[in-house]
Amino acid sequence: LSKTPATTTAGIQTALAPHIKQIQEAVGSIHKIRTTRDYDFHQKTIVEMLSSLSWVVMIPPPQTPSSYISETLSAAEFWSNKIRNKFKGVEGKEIHITFCDCVKFTIQNLAGYTKEYHALGLTWNPKGFKTLEEGANVLNSSTIVAASGDTASAAADTEVKSQCKPAGGGMAALVNELTSKRTTDGSSAATGLRKVTKEQQTWRKEFNPTEISVPATVSKVPTNSFSAAKEVTSSASKSPTLNFDSNAQTWRVEYQTDKSNTFLATDGGLLKVKVRDVKEQVYIYQCQNITIEISGKCKTIVVDSCSKVNVVFGAAISSCEVVNSKRIQVQTLGVCPTFAIDKTDGCLIYLSKETTSESSFVTSKSSEMNVCFWPDGSEEMKELPIPEQFQHKIINASIATTVSDLYH
Repeated sequence: LSKTPATTTAGIQTALAPHIKQIQEAVGSIHKIRTTRDYDFHQKTIVEMLSSLSWVVMIPPPQTPSSYISETLSAAEFWSNKIRNKFKGVEGKEIHITFCDCVKFTIQNLAGYTKEYHALGLTWNPKGFKTLEEGANVLNSSTIVAASGDTASAAADTEVKSQCKPAGGGMAALVNELTSKRTTDGSSAATGLRKVTKEQQTWRKEFNPTEISVPATVSKVPTNSFSAAKEVTSSASKSPTLNFDSNAQTWRVEYQTDKSNTFLATDGGLLKVKVRDVKEQVYIYQCQNITIEISGKCKTIVVDSCSKVNVVFGAAISSCEVVNSKRIQVQTLGVCPTFAIDKTDGCLIYLSKETTSESSFVTSKSSEMNVCFWPDGSEEMKELPIPEQFQHKIINASIATTVSDLYH
């Protein structure tokens, strides 16, 4: 792509279609593999890892390649943590722990690479080939010819670098640094510098200080590519999205509000998500003042960085998580085995009759949590607070924890 001028999003997707097809086929083949239940979480972890390869079609704003890859890391760790818990204390657990560490290491390094070299997406060369196909054809046809012709130039470059190797600084170090910064298109650190004429060289007799014009003050711009990407992303408004990621099997509901949501007029004031398969999960991110209805049975539901959001869903096989949010209401019409609340202020959970005795709650760093449920033999719902305060004692060299008397 560094040999090709910029193109449209459609052009990128068309050019990368064969590669994307291979990724989709790989993901599909993984889904078709029938292994023992012990390796079910391994398969799902690999699928989440492969979805990170779609960063090449990300064009910020609203999302940078590194932030997209970080989201896939969170999804992969969701399953890899289950692997760690499942094989904890089991003989031969080392190979499973190494598998989880390798997946995490691979995704983190890919995120670091894109953050350093592709913070604003793929880079392009304005002097390159007109199309990706033209560049590929020319490069493939000239590989053999260029190999023989580049041998001499490569040897010359090697000789120059060896001669310019700095022994302790000075001009040799400067020349070596400029040579090392030469890019594939011939540009170097000195490319684009203004030529200094004889009248501007102070040691020449032609020097005339009165003819030297003072350059205009140039506003400081961020030199770091990631800083530039962050500035562009923060200045641009976030566009609301509702789409399905087939690679990650995830519904993404992002940046939806009561004003920006285009579905309110047609769906009776609700944003509706229709889950078609129990393997699908729903990810709700940075939404405000909106009610979301999820029909069907899904795998997991995650509410992340939202405010004043109501979520109504049919059933969840794994869990419903609320993270970094404020004033959230969640209602399940079916069964949900686990509710996880983390770093959230204000969370009200409504349970159905069939899930009252089945659901459990995991909370951390949260406040103002309440749960409404149907007591046995009662026709009215009962609301109780989820404890935030606990009492700890050291008994027999271990810590015993009980709920504070405020909740009794």
